[in-house]
Amino acid sequence: DHSKDSRGVTLEDFKRGLQELQAYNVHDRFNKVIVRKPGAFGGIEGVDFHIEDCSGCTCLVCDKTEEFYADALVDCRVLIGPCASSTFIRNCENCTFWVVTRQFRVRDCTNCTFYVHCHTEPVIESSKDLRIAPFCAEYPGLSEHFREAKFDPAKNFWGAVFDFSGLPDRANWKIQPLDDCEQLVVSFQGPGALAGRYMWGCGGFSRLG
Repeated sequence: DHSKDSRGVTLEDFKRGLQELQAYNVHDRFNKVIVRKPGAFGGIEGVDFHIEDCSGCTCLVCDKTEEFYADALVDCRVLIGPCASSTFIRNCENCTFWVVTRQFRVRDCTNCTFYVHCHTEPVIESSKDLRIAPFCAEYPGLSEHFREAKFDPAKNFWGAVFDFSGLPDRANWKIQPLDDCEQLVVSFQGPGALAGRYMWGCGGFSRLG
């Protein structure tokens, strides 16, 4: 609050708030909700988005990116709108991801759930206790983003997982049972008519039905 400071925003204040101004980079956040609404990137092509070192956060990226990086997340929920190239998820624990991407790469992750739409075989490495299922999320403008990214909704290799660290006697991943799947519905206008188990609206997350 700078209302009592006739000097306006000081250099120290600006440096402290600079992190909030980084549209494409999120880091060192704790128990926050981070949202990039449709059109947040102004139609710019080739946007690389990076989220790292966050705990207990919800990050909803409802726009297109070129590449997406998620590193060192704990107890987070992340929605990744259509990524035209590759999504890299590394060193994450106890997280849930909803991901639309051309290539999907996971490394050094533990106890995470992934709802994936992927146009190539997902690749995991040095990870364990992973659960994978088809993408099940929606937000305003998602269908248009699919078309703009030239993604075919009917073409999804989510289950064709290649595990670099797979062993004959132990699987590092499994298909998420249908009854345990979570649909994420993002709305910026209020609850409305929804289907699924969770929704995010202006009031935050709520459980459905």
